[in-house]
Amino acid sequence: EFGDLEGYFFYMDADSPSLVTNNVGSGYLTAPTRLFTYGGRWQNDAGPLFWDVEAATQFGKVNGVRSKDYGFDAWAMYSRAGFKFEDIEILESVYAGYDYASGDSGTNNENDAYVQLSPSLHGWFGIMDFASWSNIQHFVVGSAFEFGPGTFDASWHWLRRDKEGQGNFGYNAVYGPGPGVGRDIGQEVDLVYSFETPEDSALQYGADLGLGYFFAGEVATSPITGSGNHADTLFGYMQFRVHF
Repeated sequence: EFGDLEGYFFYMDADSPSLVTNNVGSGYLTAPTRLFTYGGRWQNDAGPLFWDVEAATQFGKVNGVRSKDYGFDAWAMYSRAGFKFEDIEILESVYAGYDYASGDSGTNNENDAYVQLSPSLHGWFGIMDFASWSNIQHFVVGSAFEFGPGTFDASWHWLRRDKEGQGNFGYNAVYGPGPGVGRDIGQEVDLVYSFETPEDSALQYGADLGLGYFFAGEVATSPITGSGNHADTLFGYMQFRVHF
């Protein structure tokens, strides 16, 4: 099957920085912003081969700084493709992907950085949330396995910044600009187990257990990047859900 195509257009008008603080993945807005975003998405999950591809571009004014034209300087894309195994009892699927969002070089008076609009991309760049959809190059490969009543997902992530002259923001890390430091933020290996009770259960509930290890790269360990002076990190979590 061809799959589903969709297009979109968003407009963000923010006069007060307090309205958008902590909701923009590329950092805090400190000045009036008029931002136009348009893009499209193509996805197909009907057969054994599945994919999801999206691209978007932005123009307008961010923190009082204008983009050069009507898009294509500040832009982003993500892609995922994989294969679902129907005849293998344990192995459910394998997948790979690449994500990109432009950064700002800081060498001119124009904004070339893509601004993440969605408030949360938890787990997309790894369960530790050390990056967002701005100034980023992200590679991922993974596989999903049937295990007991749920699914076990194993994935590897490689995070790199697009431009050295702009910082990177995640919900659990802030890396400042670091010209000459390099672009490698680090690599992360994640193991996540999830399960849900059957829909006909008297009490419906679910749980997630995650374990991740972050191998810090030059951006994360260099003191030049400010609060990015981090070492390798081990992270784990457990959460439960009850459905009413």
